[in-house]
Amino acid sequence: MRESTSVIRPALLADARAIAEVHVQSWQCAYRDLLPHAFLDALSVEKRQAMWAESLAKGEPSLLVADVDDRIVGFSAFGICRDSGAASSDHELWAIYLAPSHWSTGAGRQLWLTSRAAMAARGAARISLWVLTGNQRAIRFYSAAGFEPERASARTFAMGGAQVQEIRYVLQDADRPAPASAARAAARESQPLDFAGKPMTRRLISSGSTFEQEIGYSRAVVDGEWVFVSGTTGFDYATMTIRDGVVEQAEQCLLNIGAALAEAGASFADVVRVTYVLPRADDFPACWPVLRKYFGESRPAAMMISAGLADPRMKIEIEVTARKRA
Repeated sequence: MRESTSVIRPALLADARAIAEVHVQSWQCAYRDLLPHAFLDALSVEKRQAMWAESLAKGEPSLLVADVDDRIVGFSAFGICRDSGAASSDHELWAIYLAPSHWSTGAGRQLWLTSRAAMAARGAARISLWVLTGNQRAIRFYSAAGFEPERASARTFAMGGAQVQEIRYVLQDADRPAPASAARAAARESQPLDFAGKPMTRRLISSGSTFEQEIGYSRAVVDGEWVFVSGTTGFDYATMTIRDGVVEQAEQCLLNIGAALAEAGASFADVVRVTYVLPRADDFPACWPVLRKYFGESRPAAMMISAGLADPRMKIEIEVTARKRA
Protein backbone atom coordinates (compact mmCIF):
# COMPACT_ATOMS: atom_id res chain seq x y z
CA MET A 1 0.00 0.00 0.00
CA ARG A 2 1.30 3.45 -0.88
CA GLU A 3 2.50 5.84 1.82
CA SER A 4 -0.03 8.44 2.95
CA THR A 5 0.61 11.90 4.38
CA SER A 6 -1.23 12.29 7.66
CA VAL A 7 -1.83 15.39 9.69
CA ILE A 8 -1.02 14.45 13.30
CA ARG A 9 -2.81 16.70 15.76
CA PRO A 10 -4.15 16.63 19.33
CA ALA A 11 -7.54 14.97 19.58
CA LEU A 12 -10.63 17.07 20.29
CA LEU A 13 -13.72 16.04 22.23
CA ALA A 14 -15.60 16.03 18.93
CA ASP A 15 -13.25 13.30 17.68
CA ALA A 16 -14.39 10.74 20.27
CA ARG A 17 -16.79 8.99 17.87
CA ALA A 18 -14.22 8.64 15.08
CA ILE A 19 -11.58 7.42 17.55
CA ALA A 20 -14.01 4.79 18.84
CA GLU A 21 -14.78 3.61 15.31
CA VAL A 22 -11.08 3.17 14.54
CA HIS A 23 -10.61 1.41 17.87
CA VAL A 24 -13.32 -1.16 17.16
CA GLN A 25 -12.35 -1.70 13.50
CA SER A 26 -8.71 -2.25 14.43
CA TRP A 27 -9.54 -4.75 17.18
CA GLN A 28 -11.92 -6.67 14.94
CA CYS A 29 -9.25 -7.07 12.28
CA ALA A 30 -5.99 -7.31 14.28
CA TYR A 31 -7.36 -9.74 16.89
CA ARG A 32 -9.46 -11.89 14.57
CA ASP A 33 -7.23 -14.91 15.12
CA LEU A 34 -6.61 -14.18 18.82
CA LEU A 35 -10.06 -13.60 20.32
CA PRO A 36 -13.48 -15.21 19.77
CA HIS A 37 -15.35 -13.80 16.79
CA ALA A 38 -18.54 -13.38 18.83
CA PHE A 39 -16.68 -11.17 21.32
CA LEU A 40 -15.14 -9.03 18.58
CA ASP A 41 -18.40 -8.71 16.65
CA ALA A 42 -20.13 -7.48 19.80
CA LEU A 43 -17.66 -4.66 20.49
CA SER A 44 -19.55 -1.42 21.02
CA VAL A 45 -18.53 1.81 19.31
CA GLU A 46 -20.84 3.69 21.68
CA LYS A 47 -19.10 2.37 24.80
CA ARG A 48 -15.67 3.27 23.44
CA GLN A 49 -16.94 6.67 22.40
CA ALA A 50 -18.01 7.32 25.98
CA MET A 51 -14.66 6.02 27.30
CA TRP A 52 -12.57 8.22 25.00
CA ALA A 53 -14.82 11.23 25.54
CA GLU A 54 -14.19 10.90 29.27
CA SER A 55 -10.43 10.63 28.69
CA LEU A 56 -10.46 13.71 26.48
CA ALA A 57 -12.40 15.65 29.10
CA LYS A 58 -9.89 14.65 31.80
CA GLY A 59 -6.83 15.13 29.59
CA GLU A 60 -5.38 11.73 30.54
CA PRO A 61 -4.10 9.92 28.61
CA SER A 62 -2.93 12.33 25.94
CA LEU A 63 -4.50 11.56 22.58
CA LEU A 64 -3.26 12.30 19.08
CA VAL A 65 -5.12 11.54 15.87
CA ALA A 66 -3.93 10.91 12.32
CA ASP A 67 -6.09 12.87 9.90
CA VAL A 68 -6.05 12.04 6.17
CA ASP A 69 -8.27 14.12 3.90
CA ASP A 70 -10.29 15.35 6.90
CA ARG A 71 -10.92 11.78 8.07
CA ILE A 72 -9.47 10.29 11.25
CA VAL A 73 -7.69 7.04 10.31
CA GLY A 74 -5.75 6.38 13.52
CA PHE A 75 -4.92 7.54 17.01
CA SER A 76 -2.37 7.14 19.78
CA ALA A 77 -2.77 7.36 23.53
CA PHE A 78 0.09 7.92 25.99
CA GLY A 79 0.88 9.24 29.44
CA ILE A 80 2.61 8.51 32.74
CA CYS A 81 3.38 4.81 33.13
CA ARG A 82 0.62 2.98 35.03
CA ASP A 83 2.76 0.00 36.09
CA SER A 84 3.40 -0.56 39.78
CA GLY A 85 6.83 0.66 40.85
CA ALA A 86 7.38 2.84 37.76
CA ALA A 87 9.63 5.88 38.15
CA SER A 88 8.14 9.34 37.80
CA SER A 89 10.00 9.81 34.51
CA ASP A 90 8.62 6.57 33.04
CA HIS A 91 5.96 7.01 30.38
CA GLU A 92 3.69 4.52 28.68
CA LEU A 93 2.35 4.21 25.16
CA TRP A 94 -1.18 3.07 25.95
CA ALA A 95 -2.18 2.39 22.35
CA ILE A 96 -1.65 3.04 18.67
CA TYR A 97 -4.53 1.95 16.46
CA LEU A 98 -5.05 2.44 12.73
CA ALA A 99 -8.06 1.76 10.58
CA PRO A 100 -7.20 -1.44 8.68
CA SER A 101 -7.54 0.46 5.39
CA HIS A 102 -4.52 2.54 6.46
CA TRP A 103 -2.20 -0.17 7.72
CA SER A 104 1.26 -0.05 6.12
CA THR A 105 0.77 3.51 4.86
CA GLY A 106 3.18 5.21 7.26
CA ALA A 107 0.42 6.73 9.39
CA GLY A 108 1.28 4.52 12.36
CA ARG A 109 4.92 5.52 12.16
CA GLN A 110 3.96 9.21 12.06
CA LEU A 111 1.75 8.74 15.12
CA TRP A 112 4.53 6.96 16.99
CA LEU A 113 7.23 9.53 16.19
CA THR A 114 4.98 12.42 17.20
CA SER A 115 3.95 10.61 20.40
CA ARG A 116 7.56 9.85 21.26
CA ALA A 117 8.57 13.48 20.74
CA ALA A 118 5.73 14.62 23.01
CA MET A 119 6.78 12.20 25.77
CA ALA A 120 10.44 13.15 25.40
CA ALA A 121 9.47 16.81 25.78
CA ARG A 122 7.91 15.87 29.13
CA GLY A 123 11.15 14.28 30.29
CA ALA A 124 10.37 10.63 29.51
CA ALA A 125 13.57 8.60 29.82
CA ARG A 126 11.84 5.24 29.42
CA ILE A 127 8.72 4.33 27.45
CA SER A 128 6.89 1.05 27.93
CA LEU A 129 3.88 -0.64 26.37
CA TRP A 130 1.98 -3.92 26.61
CA VAL A 131 1.31 -6.12 23.58
CA LEU A 132 -0.38 -9.50 23.12
CA THR A 133 2.25 -12.12 22.31
CA GLY A 134 0.11 -13.32 19.41
CA ASN A 135 -0.10 -9.86 17.82
CA GLN A 136 2.78 -10.33 15.41
CA ARG A 137 2.10 -7.22 13.33
CA ALA A 138 2.35 -5.01 16.43
CA ILE A 139 5.45 -6.82 17.69
CA ARG A 140 7.23 -6.24 14.37
CA PHE A 141 6.23 -2.57 14.46
CA TYR A 142 7.45 -1.96 18.01
CA SER A 143 10.64 -3.99 17.53
CA ALA A 144 11.48 -1.86 14.49
CA ALA A 145 10.91 1.23 16.65
CA GLY A 146 13.56 0.04 19.11
CA PHE A 147 11.41 -1.53 21.83
CA GLU A 148 12.71 -4.67 23.52
CA PRO A 149 10.67 -7.28 25.43
CA GLU A 150 10.90 -7.82 29.18
CA ARG A 151 10.40 -11.59 29.31
CA ALA A 152 9.74 -11.73 33.04
CA SER A 153 6.75 -9.42 32.65
CA ALA A 154 4.67 -11.92 30.63
CA ARG A 155 1.23 -12.51 32.10
CA THR A 156 -1.75 -14.61 31.07
CA PHE A 157 -5.37 -13.57 31.56
CA ALA A 158 -8.87 -14.11 30.17
CA MET A 159 -10.27 -11.76 27.54
CA GLY A 160 -13.53 -12.31 25.71
CA GLY A 161 -13.66 -15.94 26.80
CA ALA A 162 -10.12 -16.76 25.60
CA GLN A 163 -6.82 -17.09 27.41
CA VAL A 164 -4.29 -14.57 26.09
CA GLN A 165 -0.81 -13.54 27.11
CA GLU A 166 0.75 -10.09 27.01
CA ILE A 167 4.30 -8.92 27.52
CA ARG A 168 5.82 -5.53 28.29
CA TYR A 169 8.12 -3.92 25.73
CA VAL A 170 10.44 -1.10 26.76
CA LEU A 171 12.32 1.66 24.96
CA GLN A 172 15.25 2.99 26.96
CA ASP A 173 16.81 6.46 26.50
CA ALA A 174 13.59 7.66 24.96
CA ASP A 175 14.49 11.29 25.63
CA ARG A 176 17.22 11.33 23.02
CA PRO A 177 17.88 9.77 19.62
CA ALA A 178 19.73 6.47 19.70
CA PRO A 179 23.42 7.27 19.05
CA ALA A 180 25.45 5.54 16.38
CA SER A 181 28.01 4.12 18.77
CA ALA A 182 31.52 3.77 17.40
CA ALA A 183 32.31 1.34 20.19
CA ARG A 184 29.35 -0.82 19.23
CA ALA A 185 30.40 -0.74 15.60
CA ALA A 186 33.92 -1.79 16.55
CA ALA A 187 32.53 -4.65 18.61
CA ARG A 188 30.50 -5.82 15.64
CA GLU A 189 33.60 -5.77 13.45
CA SER A 190 35.47 -7.98 15.92
CA GLN A 191 32.73 -10.61 15.98
CA PRO A 192 33.03 -13.77 13.88
CA LEU A 193 30.94 -13.74 10.71
CA ASP A 194 28.51 -16.35 9.47
CA PHE A 195 28.43 -17.76 5.94
CA ALA A 196 26.54 -14.68 4.73
CA GLY A 197 29.14 -12.30 6.17
CA LYS A 198 26.90 -11.12 9.02
CA PRO A 199 28.03 -10.89 12.66
CA MET A 200 27.30 -14.11 14.52
CA THR A 201 25.82 -13.73 17.97
CA ARG A 202 24.59 -16.30 20.46
CA ARG A 203 22.08 -15.51 23.19
CA LEU A 204 20.20 -17.72 25.63
CA ILE A 205 16.55 -17.11 26.51
CA SER A 206 14.82 -18.45 29.60
CA SER A 207 11.09 -18.68 30.31
CA GLY A 208 11.57 -19.05 34.07
CA SER A 209 10.50 -22.70 33.94
CA THR A 210 11.97 -24.80 36.77
CA PHE A 211 12.68 -27.53 34.20
CA GLU A 212 15.33 -25.41 32.49
CA GLN A 213 17.44 -25.07 35.63
CA GLU A 214 16.91 -28.66 36.78
CA ILE A 215 17.76 -30.25 33.43
CA GLY A 216 20.21 -27.68 32.05
CA TYR A 217 18.80 -26.14 28.87
CA SER A 218 17.38 -22.88 27.52
CA ARG A 219 13.87 -22.14 26.33
CA ALA A 220 15.45 -20.75 23.18
CA VAL A 221 18.88 -20.08 21.70
CA VAL A 222 19.45 -17.17 19.32
CA ASP A 223 22.44 -17.60 16.99
CA GLY A 224 22.71 -14.82 14.47
CA GLU A 225 19.47 -14.70 12.49
CA TRP A 226 18.42 -18.16 13.68
CA VAL A 227 16.16 -18.84 16.68
CA PHE A 228 15.90 -22.38 18.06
CA VAL A 229 13.02 -22.84 20.52
CA SER A 230 13.18 -25.96 22.68
CA GLY A 231 10.37 -28.45 22.93
CA THR A 232 7.67 -26.56 24.85
CA THR A 233 4.73 -28.04 26.73
CA GLY A 234 1.46 -26.64 27.99
CA PHE A 235 2.65 -25.52 31.41
CA ASP A 236 1.92 -21.94 32.43
CA TYR A 237 5.45 -21.14 33.58
CA ALA A 238 4.31 -18.29 35.80
CA THR A 239 2.37 -20.71 38.02
CA MET A 240 3.86 -24.06 36.89
CA THR A 241 0.35 -25.41 36.36
CA ILE A 242 -1.04 -27.27 33.36
CA ARG A 243 -4.61 -27.64 32.10
CA ASP A 244 -6.14 -31.03 31.27
CA GLY A 245 -7.28 -30.64 27.65
CA VAL A 246 -4.92 -31.17 24.71
CA VAL A 247 -6.35 -28.15 22.87
CA GLU A 248 -5.83 -25.88 25.90
CA GLN A 249 -2.30 -27.25 26.28
CA ALA A 250 -1.57 -26.59 22.60
CA GLU A 251 -2.69 -22.97 23.03
CA GLN A 252 -0.46 -22.52 26.09
CA CYS A 253 2.47 -24.14 24.27
CA LEU A 254 2.16 -21.52 21.55
CA LEU A 255 1.76 -18.65 24.02
CA ASN A 256 5.02 -19.79 25.65
CA ILE A 257 6.72 -20.11 22.27
CA GLY A 258 5.41 -16.72 21.16
CA ALA A 259 6.93 -15.07 24.23
CA ALA A 260 10.31 -16.68 23.51
CA LEU A 261 10.18 -15.64 19.85
CA ALA A 262 9.26 -12.08 20.83
CA GLU A 263 12.23 -11.86 23.20
CA ALA A 264 14.44 -13.12 20.37
CA GLY A 265 13.14 -10.36 18.09
CA ALA A 266 11.19 -12.82 15.95
CA SER A 267 7.59 -13.86 15.50
CA PHE A 268 5.49 -16.78 14.28
CA ALA A 269 5.79 -15.30 10.78
CA ASP A 270 9.52 -16.17 10.94
CA VAL A 271 9.04 -19.85 11.85
CA VAL A 272 10.44 -22.18 9.18
CA ARG A 273 10.06 -25.56 10.91
CA VAL A 274 7.80 -26.98 13.62
CA THR A 275 7.72 -30.41 15.27
CA TYR A 276 4.76 -31.72 17.26
CA VAL A 277 5.04 -34.60 19.74
CA LEU A 278 1.87 -36.20 21.13
CA PRO A 279 1.50 -39.39 23.17
CA ARG A 280 -1.84 -40.01 21.42
CA ALA A 281 -1.84 -39.44 17.67
CA ASP A 282 -5.66 -39.34 17.74
CA ASP A 283 -5.46 -36.07 19.71
CA PHE A 284 -3.69 -34.24 16.89
CA PRO A 285 -6.69 -33.27 14.68
CA ALA A 286 -8.39 -31.50 17.60
CA CYS A 287 -5.36 -29.16 17.78
CA TRP A 288 -5.41 -28.14 14.14
CA PRO A 289 -7.57 -24.99 14.52
CA VAL A 290 -5.21 -23.66 17.20
CA LEU A 291 -2.12 -24.51 15.14
CA ARG A 292 -3.62 -22.90 12.05
CA LYS A 293 -4.26 -19.71 14.03
CA TYR A 294 -0.55 -19.32 14.69
CA PHE A 295 1.04 -20.95 11.62
CA GLY A 296 -1.58 -20.44 8.92
CA GLU A 297 0.30 -17.49 7.46
CA SER A 298 3.90 -18.74 7.65
CA ARG A 299 3.12 -22.37 6.70
CA PRO A 300 6.38 -23.82 8.09
CA ALA A 301 7.70 -27.30 7.32
CA ALA A 302 6.24 -29.63 9.93
CA MET A 303 6.37 -33.10 11.45
CA MET A 304 4.12 -34.85 13.96
CA ILE A 305 5.61 -37.63 16.12
CA SER A 306 3.62 -39.91 18.39
CA ALA A 307 5.77 -40.65 21.44
CA GLY A 308 5.65 -40.55 25.22
CA LEU A 309 6.40 -37.32 27.10
CA ALA A 310 8.26 -36.78 30.37
CA ASP A 311 5.17 -36.10 32.49
CA PRO A 312 1.90 -38.05 32.09
CA ARG A 313 -0.02 -34.74 32.36
CA MET A 314 1.64 -33.50 29.15
CA LYS A 315 -0.47 -34.16 26.06
CA ILE A 316 1.51 -32.18 23.47
CA GLU A 317 4.99 -30.71 23.04
CA ILE A 318 5.96 -28.26 20.30
CA GLU A 319 9.40 -27.28 19.04
CA VAL A 320 10.08 -24.55 16.46
CA THR A 321 12.94 -23.10 14.49
CA ALA A 322 12.74 -19.56 13.14
CA ARG A 323 14.89 -17.38 10.91
CA LYS A 324 14.60 -13.66 11.54
CA ARG A 325 13.90 -11.58 8.49
CA ALA A 326 16.25 -8.75 7.55
